[in-house]
Amino acid sequence: MYNLRVSKILRPGYPAFLLFILFLAPLSSEAQGVDFTALAAEDDFRWGVRSFHEGSFNEAIRSFERSLTAAPEVSLTREWLGNAYFRSGFTDIALSLWEELDSEGKAGAVLQNRLNILSGRHGLGAELAPESRFVTAARIHGKAEDYSLFSRPASLLAEPSGGFYLSAFGSNEILVFNANGGLENRLRGGVDGFNRPFDIYRAENGYLYVTEYGADRVVRCTPSGTDIFRFGEKGLGEGQFIGPQFISGDGEGFIYVSDLGNRRVCKFDLDGNFILTFGKAAPGFSGFREPGGIVASGQRVYVTDTKQKMILEFDDSGNYIASHGEGLFQAPEGLSLLEEGLFLVADGDRVVSYSLDREQTAVLSDEISGTAKYIRAVRDANGNLVASDFDANRVVVFSELTNLYSGLYIQVDRIDATAFPDIRVDVKVQDRLGNPLIGLDALNFALTEDRYPVKELSLSGQPEKLPADIAVLLSGSPALQTRREDIRKAVADIFSALPEESVAWILHSDENPRVLYRSGEGSALLRERLDTARFSGNWNFDLAVRAAASEVLAGRGNKAVFFLTDGTLPAKAFETYTLIDLEYYLKNNGIAFYSVVLNSGAPPAEELLYLARQTGGEAVHLYRPEGIGAVISGLSEKKTGIYTLEYRSQNDGGFGKTYIPLEVQTYFFTRSGRERSGYYAPIEF
Repeated sequence: MYNLRVSKILRPGYPAFLLFILFLAPLSSEAQGVDFTALAAEDDFRWGVRSFHEGSFNEAIRSFERSLTAAPEVSLTREWLGNAYFRSGFTDIALSLWEELDSEGKAGAVLQNRLNILSGRHGLGAELAPESRFVTAARIHGKAEDYSLFSRPASLLAEPSGGFYLSAFGSNEILVFNANGGLENRLRGGVDGFNRPFDIYRAENGYLYVTEYGADRVVRCTPSGTDIFRFGEKGLGEGQFIGPQFISGDGEGFIYVSDLGNRRVCKFDLDGNFILTFGKAAPGFSGFREPGGIVASGQRVYVTDTKQKMILEFDDSGNYIASHGEGLFQAPEGLSLLEEGLFLVADGDRVVSYSLDREQTAVLSDEISGTAKYIRAVRDANGNLVASDFDANRVVVFSELTNLYSGLYIQVDRIDATAFPDIRVDVKVQDRLGNPLIGLDALNFALTEDRYPVKELSLSGQPEKLPADIAVLLSGSPALQTRREDIRKAVADIFSALPEESVAWILHSDENPRVLYRSGEGSALLRERLDTARFSGNWNFDLAVRAAASEVLAGRGNKAVFFLTDGTLPAKAFETYTLIDLEYYLKNNGIAFYSVVLNSGAPPAEELLYLARQTGGEAVHLYRPEGIGAVISGLSEKKTGIYTLEYRSQNDGGFGKTYIPLEVQTYFFTRSGRERSGYYAPIEF
């Protein structure tokens, strides 16, 4: 029996000598008992899976459809076809295929969970979400019978990595926790040590600023606790304190410290130089009685007053503006900004939000008792609320109720088996609304191959700044014919800001979008290609965006398309693919869209604004004061929620013809999610 298929012999990659073998093979399937139809279906399925993991989703769709033509009853092929349509941006078709499997009872729990989450995102789930409710997900206790972790937790600082800093007032140290609540480091304040550390702030210069309640000063240090510099001393004068507590900054080079004993707020620059104080009685303002938490936002400074049970608003010069929340708080202390106009307040034995516009509070914590004393609450990078309970000597993590019980969304982006048996799997982890989960480690994942746990599972390290895989797309508008200098400047600004190991392409949006330049081909060739590009006006925006996005699919950095434009679109901008198709093609593959308008002052087309907004990108003008290099910096620092897991397979590759099923499970506090996928080892002859 010969396991060959005539229609596939000419597929690229098959050796020519197989043609000779073909003629030696019996031509009667009945005589040999060979089901050539089943072989054809298997072969097409195999090519579909390989194409999918290579990012060739259109080829994957064609292969899976051919496989289903030969074997329409195979539910696994239908599920994979849905995967390929989803990654190709046709979310409606993917959902229909999966819903059909579900109606036939062939979906399984993993696919059903994916359907539930994606249906909510694709419809009005996010817009119609009820008011947020949070429930306790975890508690980190300072002391237990067999250990002492910290004493008297005062304040918190959430980190972009998903973890947080905790000031331990009673044990005189700053503790660093990861996203899972595991202790990573202890900062003890150098030779002199910390003296009753209270609050922590990370400034735009990268330093931490820690208030020392017991020493009446502020400590500046690196995030790892080195390069220590102290300023301030006990007293009533300028730059002096009596019990400094909370600290915040405006992002413009200034920090604000609440001086409890002097009933005032002190303003400094980042080098500890005194600027001013405020908080004394003024017209309409009786003065501070017990200043607490601080938030500096824009040109406004908001300060809680625990005794007056209000939030007081000042300008950045300390002039009193208004009072907020009278009669709504119990004992407000720590203050954080959830979003513009919405605050998070540690209010006695509860954590509440306060809206400036609606002048309303909402209780967010589910643990309310007279034994708790919350000093500070912050929202971490994963959307949890983390609160320090001073009296109960613990930290409480609250998760949104809908997230807690809807599970995590897991997506296997790609499986790289080229070095089989060594396997690399790119896994995307999100909450139900599509927000990435940050700071996970290998312990958050469990992988099985054909139901057996994999061995030697590890997680690739994630740098603070990821490389970027970008495509710079030139509009086909004739207006760009006279803007070559602007094009050269935009390309130079973008390329010069790219982090190390980044990869970039430049594409031209003519009738048939094409690559003009790839990274590493040389500056002379780049200039020549840009100078000789012709802009005829005969172009298709939709095809050009798809072509640009396809170039970055295989990258492992943060992915983006930068569209250089005069702000206009052609009449046939969406002739082949709709705006929604483009949106989902970009979103489903984690590609941000940036519209860079070359002529200052011209507003970009609404469709460009929409794509940028929906994909996490931005619409900017080339000659804006801060330039467009800052966009690249923001892109490289963006957290994607994609993790690269590595392990060694224990399965037999079957000469590249055996499908190896893979299942990924992710756990995070009380939440979990699963996804299934599979792959083929490289072909062997």
